[in-house]
Amino acid sequence: MSHIANALDLELKQTKQTAAELARRSSVNEAQISRIKSGLQIWVGPEDLVSLANGLFPSQTENIKLAHARLLHARLMDECCGPGAKYISLALTEGLAIPSDKESPSQPILPPGLQENLDLIALHINYDRTVQDFVKAIANLCRTRTLPESRKNRVR
Repeated sequence: MSHIANALDLELKQTKQTAAELARRSSVNEAQISRIKSGLQIWVGPEDLVSLANGLFPSQTENIKLAHARLLHARLMDECCGPGAKYISLALTEGLAIPSDKESPSQPILPPGLQENLDLIALHINYDRTVQDFVKAIANLCRTRTLPESRKNRVR
């Protein structure tokens, strides 16, 4: 799942809102919010990020700013891929992360060559149906395999 999908899902859980409620409170329609949450849409425009933050915290200026910062950070993280991505560091100021975000298990660290391959797939997956079908086939293969017990808690 994308960073923006995870961030929006965490914001909705923290504010105890549904996608439909957020759609009513923002100018972003429910279908688009659903696509973002499911990871089908990873690019969210600047105006929509502001609108989502306003919808999450109506009339709460400081919370709107913090939510916008977290959503913007997530969107930038999604765009930070490819061979040069390892030279980019994006971080939220201390205290801005949503508490439950810190509790989630971390992604496994991959060897550089494998990470570069996955980054390249990430660049193409939204635009190339063949890549999408290939990734689905790999995912289906993985569903038939059993991870060793020691690995199950380490992979999201």
